[in-house]
Amino acid sequence: MAPRIARRFDPEDVVLSAYRSFFVRARNGMFSLEHSGDLWRLLVGIVLNKLHHQVARHTAEMRSVDREQPLPAGGDSAWSLIPALVQSPTAEHAVEVAELVEMLMVQLDSRSRRIFELRLHDHRIDEIAVAARLNERTVRRILDGIKSRLRSRLLDSQQPDSAAAAMSPANFRKQLTDNRLPQRNQTVRLPALN
Repeated sequence: MAPRIARRFDPEDVVLSAYRSFFVRARNGMFSLEHSGDLWRLLVGIVLNKLHHQVARHTAEMRSVDREQPLPAGGDSAWSLIPALVQSPTAEHAVEVAELVEMLMVQLDSRSRRIFELRLHDHRIDEIAVAARLNERTVRRILDGIKSRLRSRLLDSQQPDSAAAAMSPANFRKQLTDNRLPQRNQTVRLPALN
């Protein structure tokens, strides 16, 4: 089996699944073993069938291993693709970025917010998947969505616009205290961070 496919699932899971299938069917009387080597041939056949299904699943169009892209050199994170706002941020910039993240967090559903919080605390993708009881691919998809929303917010905030003034950090704080949060699909723009 190709190493790119093999790293997507654990071989022990395939074997355990094969055993489970065997014992469930044996309990229901679906097998009759007449010769000494029949059990091993049957188990090998079940395992090969399970492997075939795993390979088909991981080479399907939307899940294909061919769609995977390597992470940037020097890390296990794609967050480094977001350009740094400043080399050494001032307190003012730190507050603006914190407000940007806070504004984004308010608009996320609870599952996405939890995943984002774990990532901000520098947890790895596999750790987040275990904590959230999700597949690593689902965690990556959610983080990619958050990253694209954050990127669009940063790009929108750098363009002068009259709507940006209406959604300044001060106005956002006022909305938080008045319990008038921005709606999920409402476009929110921040002022330029310079």
